[in-house]
Amino acid sequence: MGEIPPSRQPLCFCPQLSAQQVITIEPETPIERMISAKESHAYLLQMEANECSNIQVTQWKVDLVARFFSPDGREMHSLDTRWSGVESFTVIAGTAGAYRMELYASRAGTTQGRYVAIMDKLRFTSPSDQTLLTAQKTSTQVKA
Repeated sequence: MGEIPPSRQPLCFCPQLSAQQVITIEPETPIERMISAKESHAYLLQMEANECSNIQVTQWKVDLVARFFSPDGREMHSLDTRWSGVESFTVIAGTAGAYRMELYASRAGTTQGRYVAIMDKLRFTSPSDQTLLTAQKTSTQVKA
């Protein structure tokens, strides 16, 4: 088995989360989980510079927010475009490394819900990806 290149090695600046609580999400591999109002689920996305992906999240009985963090731990953006159903979140890598996505329920009154998250294949970022991310950010602001 070959050595993992440095840009693909997991790095997580998650002081509040242990390594067991962070799951590496792989393209086209669905993850189904239950979540309550007081939980936050963290996922690592291994990306190269200028790569992009969309994460489709189907949510039942819960309205999820996705927060994205760069490899150095800085929050990049939060997205919450729909109240229910399928939500699409875009992440664009500025540099190579392990990006973190945290999902949490947006309303404190949520007791428990379920979701399925699936990340599309990684691809090089295009101008339309930048436009989509801008639209998602705008939709999140309008919803708030």
